[in-house]
Amino acid sequence: MSLPSELAAWLLMGLVSGPAECVVPLTASDIFFLRERGVVMNFCTISLAASGVAGSVMVSLISICEDWRVIYYVGTGILGLLVLLIALSMPNMAY
Repeated sequence: MSLPSELAAWLLMGLVSGPAECVVPLTASDIFFLRERGVVMNFCTISLAASGVAGSVMVSLISICEDWRVIYYVGTGILGLLVLLIALSMPNMAY
């Protein structure tokens, strides 16, 4: 993997993963009552914090079995799947 392709992978993952942090609060404010939003936002915050720990464990296991470059392909694939899931499951999306 060359430096330009690595920078392109970082750029793609950064652009795709950014909306995930703003979709959850917007959806929670649309779906849940005001008194229920705290629990949902706490769950979201705990999930984001735990995903960093779980991600580093998964990355270390991937790098033991495969080349380190595979991590970028796996991350890009997961983020692509999540973007597709967000696009198909959000109620206010215009297809």
